[in-house]
Amino acid sequence: MAHKLARIVCALMTKGEDYVAQGAKELEEKARAARLRSLEAKANSLRLPTCRKTRQRAIRFANGA
Repeated sequence: MAHKLARIVCALMTKGEDYVAQGAKELEEKARAARLRSLEAKANSLRLPTCRKTRQRAIRFANGA
């Protein structure tokens, strides 16, 4: 959290960029997408098969359905 705040302050002071707050839903979606990419990469490194249907099930499972 401190690193994130430091990056925001640095951008404000050095580049004059405005701070744009992201909503919680956007952050959750971004984190979920990152988890799925990570799992797919791990599956590929273990030479496990992946497919769109499996990914859709993982998305539903991550959403709590």
